[in-house]
Amino acid sequence: MSSKRHKIEVEIIRIRNDGNLLKHKDIIKQLAHKCGDTDPVVKYLDNFVKIHEFFIEHESDTVSALRNSTVLDGFKNKLTEARKQNFDPKDSLVNVFIEASLLLAKLCYSQASFQECVDIYSNVNLAGLENSVTDHYMVIILCEAFAINGLCLERSRLKDPKFKSDVEALGSYETAQKLFMRYIHDHHRLDSTSTSPTSPASHNMDIHIYPAIESCLHRTASLYIKSKTPEKAVSLYKTILTTLPAHIPSQTHQKFLHNLASVLIRGFSKISYKQVSTDTHERSIFFQGVKNVFIPNYIQQEALLLLLITEGLLNLDPVLDMSPEHAESREQTLMKAESLYDDLSVAVASHGQYHIFTESIERSLKYNFDRYHLWNQFALSLCAEGKIDRGVQCLAECCRIDPTISSPDAILASRLCYTKQPPQIDAGLKYAELALEHSDEDHDGLRSRSHLYIGLGCSLKALGSLSKKDRLEYRAKAIKSYTSSHTSDPYDYKPLFHLSFELALSRKVAVAIKKVKQALELQPEACECLHLLALLLSARKLHSEAKVILQSALKLYPSNISLLTTKCRLELCLMEEQDALRTCDEIITLCNRDSTENKLSNSFNQLPVDGVSVANQSTGTELEVGSLLNSVMASRIDRVNSDVESLMGVIHPMLPHMWSGKCTAWVQVADVYLALERYQEAELCVAEAAGLQPLLPDVLYMKGRLCEYNGELDEACSFYNSALTIDPSHLESTEKLAKVLSSNGNICYAKKVLQDAIRLDATSHTVWQQLSDLLAATDEIDQSIECNIFALNLEASSPVLPYTCIVPFI
Repeated sequence: MSSKRHKIEVEIIRIRNDGNLLKHKDIIKQLAHKCGDTDPVVKYLDNFVKIHEFFIEHESDTVSALRNSTVLDGFKNKLTEARKQNFDPKDSLVNVFIEASLLLAKLCYSQASFQECVDIYSNVNLAGLENSVTDHYMVIILCEAFAINGLCLERSRLKDPKFKSDVEALGSYETAQKLFMRYIHDHHRLDSTSTSPTSPASHNMDIHIYPAIESCLHRTASLYIKSKTPEKAVSLYKTILTTLPAHIPSQTHQKFLHNLASVLIRGFSKISYKQVSTDTHERSIFFQGVKNVFIPNYIQQEALLLLLITEGLLNLDPVLDMSPEHAESREQTLMKAESLYDDLSVAVASHGQYHIFTESIERSLKYNFDRYHLWNQFALSLCAEGKIDRGVQCLAECCRIDPTISSPDAILASRLCYTKQPPQIDAGLKYAELALEHSDEDHDGLRSRSHLYIGLGCSLKALGSLSKKDRLEYRAKAIKSYTSSHTSDPYDYKPLFHLSFELALSRKVAVAIKKVKQALELQPEACECLHLLALLLSARKLHSEAKVILQSALKLYPSNISLLTTKCRLELCLMEEQDALRTCDEIITLCNRDSTENKLSNSFNQLPVDGVSVANQSTGTELEVGSLLNSVMASRIDRVNSDVESLMGVIHPMLPHMWSGKCTAWVQVADVYLALERYQEAELCVAEAAGLQPLLPDVLYMKGRLCEYNGELDEACSFYNSALTIDPSHLESTEKLAKVLSSNGNICYAKKVLQDAIRLDATSHTVWQQLSDLLAATDEIDQSIECNIFALNLEASSPVLPYTCIVPFI
C-alpha cells in the first residue's frame, strides 16, 4: 500500500470516527482520484454513504415499503459484488469484505430477510470480530450487527421449532450491550480529548442510537424479566440512563425511563430492591459535577420519579398539528401517553396519591382531548380524589367521545349523581337511561345494572315527592325497573334487595320478605338484606326472630351503627331495658372511637366541637351524668344560626335515608333515653348531635321534644317548624307539632297539619291515630272511627323503625 493511499485512508478513518458525512464525501473523491473509481474501497465507501443517506431519508418507512424498495435491491447487488472481489485486506486499512457483509446483513434485516441475515453473520464469524475491532466507528457498526443478529435469531426461533431457548439471542444482545457501552465511553474519552486546550482539532461527533440497537437493549431487559431475573433488567436500564448523553433525542430517554419504571412497578420485589447509590463514582459520567442530586429512598418513590420525568419529556413538545400528514406522529404520541398514564395510575393508586395523577393527566389534555381512555382515567382519578362534580363531567365527556362503549361510564355517573350531596336525581336518571340505550344486548350485566339505577332513581324521586300521584307513579316505575334488572341478571342480589325495599315501603310485607330471602340465598352475608329482613320481621311483630337476625348480622358487621340502633329499638319493644342501654353504650363507643380517629361520616362532614366527648362511660351499663356536664357545656349548640349558615344548610325537601351517619346515631340514642325517661342523658346526646349537624331535621326534632318535656311549648313549636322548613316530609316533626298545637287549643291548625302529613305519607299509623283523636275531640265520631281502624291496620305492618333507616345500597 502506497504512502499516499495510507495517508488518505488514515484521514478517512478519522473522519468516520467523527461521523462527518460531508467530509466523508470529499475524502472519498480524493481516494478515487488517487486509486480510480473502480477501486473496491472507493466503491464500497461510496455505497456506504449512499445507504446511510437513504436510511436517514426513509427513517419513518414501514418494513413493507422497504421490502419492495428497488433502491435497496440495487445496493444489495453492489455489496454482494464487493464481497466477491479478490481484494487483499493488507492493501487497505478498510476491510471491505467484513464491512460490506455487515452492511449487507443490515439491508437484509430492513427487508425482513431474517434467515439470510443470520447466514451472512455466520459466514463472517461475527463472534470472532468482537475483540479485533480497534477503530471507534467500527465499534458501533459491530454493535448494530450483534443487535440485528439477536433480533433475527429471535424471529427465526418463532418460525423454527428447533430453537428451544433464548440463550443464543440473549448472548448476541449482551455482546451488543457491551459494545454500546464501550462506544459511549470511547466517545466521552475522545470528546474530552478534543475539547482540551492542547487539542489541535475540534471533535464534534454526536452519538446516534440506531433503531436496531435500541430494540436490542429493550429486548435484553425483556428476556431478563422472562428468565425471572428482573434485577438484571433494572441494572441494565440504570446503566443505560446514567451513560446516555443529554443530546440524545428525548424520545429515547422517554422509552428507557418508562420501561425502567414499568419493571420497578410490575416485576420487581420490594425485598430485592437496591436503593440508588449515593456514591459519586457510580453516577453518570456526564453528571459527576452535579451536587444536591435527589436520591429516591424506596422503590415506589423511584418509580414515581421516573414516570414524572417521562411525563415531563412527553409533554415538552407534543404533536399539536391536526393536519393529516401528522396523523401518524400524533397517534404515536397518544399511544405513549396512554401507556405512561396506565403505569402512573398503578404507581399512585396504591398510596392514594390521586392528586398527582389528576394534575399530570390534566396537563396532557391539550393533545389528548379526544382520547376516550385518558378521559376515563381522568374521571376515575377525580372521583377517587373526591372531586365528584368534575368526575361526572369527565364521565359525560367519555359518553360523548365513544357512546358505544360508554355504558359503564354512564352507570358510574348515575351512581355518583345519586350519592352526592345534594343528590342530582334527574341527572342520575338521564345517565342510567343513556347506559341502557347504549348497552349491548348480549351484555346482561350492564343491562341489569342500567335497569337497577333507573329503578333507584325512580325510588329516590318517589321518596322525595310531595305529590301522592307522582309518588305512586315513580314507585310503580321503580318496581318495574327492578324486575327487569333481576330478569337480565338473575344471579345478582341487588335488584332483589331494592325490589324488596320498595315493596316494604308499599306495605307488601309478605312479598317483600319472600324477595329479600331470595336475595339472601344469592348473598347470605349482605348487610342491607339482613337489616331489611329484620325490619320486615318486626313489622310482622316477630321481634325475637328479628333480634336473632340482627345479632347474626352484627357478628359479621360489629361496627354497623344502623344495625345497633335497630337492635336497641327491638330490645325496647321486648322490654329488655338493660340490654338496650348496653347497646346504647356500644353505639356511643363507636361514635367516640370514630371521632378520636378523625374519621368523617359517609354522608356529612363533622363540624369541630370543643370539649370532652359525651361518650365517656361508666363501667356499668349507664352513663355517668355528673362526669359529662362539662361536655354538655362544650358541645351544646343552641344559639340560632346566622343567615350565612342557614344558606349553607340544606333548605329543600330531602330524602329520609340521606340523614345518616354519626349524627343520626346520637339522635337514635337520645330517642332511646327519652323512651326510658332518662332525659338528662338524652340532652347530652342531642348536644353531641347538634355539634355535628345543627341543621339536621332529626336534631331539631329532638330539641323540640326536650323543650316539650320541659314545658317550653313555644320553643318546641319553633324547633318543629324549623325541622319541617328544612324537610317538609319529616313526619315525626309533623306529629309532634300537631300534638303541641292541639294542646294549645289550636285544633283546626293541628288537623290541617296532620292532613298535610297524610298527603305526604299515608302509611304512618301514628299520624292516622292522632288525626282520629282530634276528630273525636271535635265530635266527628264516624270519621274518627274510620281513621282509628285505618291506623290499627297500618300498625299491624309497621316496623320498629322506618325502612328508610337502612342506608341505601348504591
